[in-house]
Amino acid sequence: MSTTIPEMLTDKQVGDIVHMKPSSLAQMRYKGTGPKFVKLGSRVLYRREDVIDWINSNVHTITGQAVA
Repeated sequence: MSTTIPEMLTDKQVGDIVHMKPSSLAQMRYKGTGPKFVKLGSRVLYRREDVIDWINSNVHTITGQAVA
């Protein structure tokens, strides 16, 4: 049985993808509003699919649309 290990991204890599500073992602982690993350010891990593899901969950069609 083969297990696929997801690609893990650092906060800098995610920040580059979504045009945010790592410190902004840290605030989002604290508030619970950012993408899901994995904590390994003191290291924070993001699974690629969780970042994609988070981006997709933030697609809106009008500016006043409430976040689900």
